Amino acid sequence: MLAELDGIIVDDARKNIEKLGVDNILKVTEANIQKLPFNSDSFDVILSDRTTSLLKQKLTLIKEMTRVLKTGGRLVIADCMIRKPFTRNQVEQFQQNFACVFQAATLEDYMNIFENSGLKAIKAIVFLDEECVRPHSRIKDLAQRHIGFAVICGRKS
Repeated sequence: MLAELDGIIVDDARKNIEKLGVDNILKVTEANIQKLPFNSDSFDVILSDRTTSLLKQKLTLIKEMTRVLKTGGRLVIADCMIRKPFTRNQVEQFQQNFACVFQAATLEDYMNIFENSGLKAIKAIVFLDEECVRPHSRIKDLAQRHIGFAVICGRKS
């Protein structure tokens, strides 16, 4: 099962799944972060790859992902992390065009969100030199000093 938050990406994913001939084993569903379209306790593992940094309501989505996890299930988020805060001027200057970079959270924020969502055994691997995005040339140097990449995992108890 693949849940996608963007209708345009849903259409692209469906075309790729059909093209690869795996439509009999993989289904794409458009999702809303307020209420994922799955029953509670449905999944053993949920993987979010470079999605949560795009959202302002990270806690809402992570709580919903926790809800649909089975007891003992794992939530894994691989995403951009803020290493060094941006100045207000930097955010105001670029936020409209590069929101994914400026909406990223710190590792501490993610750890707190995982804990507040009821996840336990939380672990993180941080890749400070890894590019999480290929930012536009206008902000590339700025983003690389401020953004890192991390994988965070928690278990539903």
